[in-house]
Amino acid sequence: MRPLPAMTASAADSMLSQLRTRGFACVSLRPWVLEALRTATSRDAASMGEFRFPPSSEGRPIVYTDSGRSAFRALFEVATNCLGGMLLHTPSDDDDGVIGGSSGGGRGGGNGMDSARRMFAEALLDVRGDASGTAGSEFCLFRQENEPFRAGQPFSQSFFNLFNYDHGSLNSHVDRSLLTVIYSATDAQKGIASSSPSSPDDPPTPSEGNPLRSALWVKDRRGTWRDADRAVRPDQAIVMVGEDLERAGHDGTGCGIASALGLFAAEHAVRVDPTGARIERSHFRRDPGCDDGVVNRTSAAIILRHDPEMVA
Repeated sequence: MRPLPAMTASAADSMLSQLRTRGFACVSLRPWVLEALRTATSRDAASMGEFRFPPSSEGRPIVYTDSGRSAFRALFEVATNCLGGMLLHTPSDDDDGVIGGSSGGGRGGGNGMDSARRMFAEALLDVRGDASGTAGSEFCLFRQENEPFRAGQPFSQSFFNLFNYDHGSLNSHVDRSLLTVIYSATDAQKGIASSSPSSPDDPPTPSEGNPLRSALWVKDRRGTWRDADRAVRPDQAIVMVGEDLERAGHDGTGCGIASALGLFAAEHAVRVDPTGARIERSHFRRDPGCDDGVVNRTSAAIILRHDPEMVA
């Protein structure tokens, strides 16, 4: 079978090393991906006048702009490539060339994990090279302009969001996903200090003279909150593992994919202080801890999910 559309082994090694310790990884973006995400966050998200696209209010139509569709395709490519990179390193008891071999190590395969590994491998083969919507592709996103997937396509349970944190916030939570990929437009990326000015490893202690604004905080393996916005470069996206990957491959006879790779679904929040009191109706309220007049981050995110029972 063809090799998966995965990142290089060295890039996958770096991603996995970061995920094991910090709970998030910073991955570099191809030029077209970066341009699509910069446009969506700086134009669409910044001007939408509410917290989230698709909108939080039920019953409103979901209408994608051209730049929104491009951003979806961009994040879908990143997410599927990252998943492929993880599978390259997933231990297997019976490698048949589908994934290009195992890097060794880990805790061993097991029937449940081998089955999950093959399932994701087959799904990724179906979308290989086609996430950009190339004409004539068997797999193509947005055959209908406001519907990313057709029923029965691999990963069709995945969803995309734009966020504007001048209009809302996110309390601490863990994502129900295989992977979450986030691209952020933040002042931290421009060298402007936030509430943790010196290092992404610092605790969330505001520094005198620096404006307080929302940031993406991720809890690492030791339970320390890290400011991911200050760790990521402007040409990178943030990747996190979700609960779906923790569950993938568990059948009672062995460990799952995430545990075999030493990965965990990280708790995260977009707040001024992730340890602060819970914000009620957070999707409709800017963090009250923000200083007056500051402009908060905008971001684009994809939640990558795959349910084989819903694939035609």
